[in-house]
Amino acid sequence: IGARPSLGKTALGEQIALNAAGAFGGNSSKKTMFIELEMSPKQLTERAIANLSKVSINKLRTGLLSTQQFSKVVFKAGELANLENFIPVTCNTRKISDICSCIRREVRINNVEIVFIDHIGLVRPDGNYKNQWEGVAEISHTIQQLQRELNIPIVVLSQVGRAVEGKKPSLADLRGSGAIEEDADTIMFIERDRQDNVDETIIPTVININKNRNGACGKANLMFHTQEVMFSDASPEDIKKQEDYSKSVKDKVKMSPAEEFLAGGTPEEGF
Repeated sequence: IGARPSLGKTALGEQIALNAAGAFGGNSSKKTMFIELEMSPKQLTERAIANLSKVSINKLRTGLLSTQQFSKVVFKAGELANLENFIPVTCNTRKISDICSCIRREVRINNVEIVFIDHIGLVRPDGNYKNQWEGVAEISHTIQQLQRELNIPIVVLSQVGRAVEGKKPSLADLRGSGAIEEDADTIMFIERDRQDNVDETIIPTVININKNRNGACGKANLMFHTQEVMFSDASPEDIKKQEDYSKSVKDKVKMSPAEEFLAGGTPEEGF
């Protein structure tokens, strides 16, 4: 899963992991291991509770909750604490050999069936390499070999290069090495605009599957909820609400004299 920073890589990865573990209900659940290398356990837990309770993460941090919201948070926090199929892990070391040992141990002891790693850019190779791409290639190859050895899905989050800011990323934009796009069976990108206004709480998002070794590529429309830091299916009502909001914001923005001049309009006096 690739995206620029702060577009929701961790949010999407954790939400998929919680769903696979049965946190959102359903008839089936899998033992899911989530290896977090960037955030603290507290931050990861806050996001999980916000996802499950659908309460703003800022309200969770400040404690400014209504009685109903507080009841939701307490209930969902209890459910999360009792969710045996979700195994969050914060590694003290970021070496690929130690991470693989940790995964093997959890598979052997707890029968883990799915592994998430957030994110590959923070993993360190065992060897010393002059070029960064060589180290990333070693990490990518090691994860691929581990996946074949254990025969379980391993989902890896990855950043993409700065050149795609505001554009649609491609396989070549994965940061670090071309080995990632070669080794991965499936690659998907998160495509959405950044939040421009504090009142913009729902942002249309596209999940673009650019590579699928065992199936077809395609796109999925979602909505990103900035307050709860979570994704949901895009309903017609959400899309309409976002379109109305975007239109109202554009109508309120007044063009500068320079913009009017470039647009072919009449510049204001004194320009």
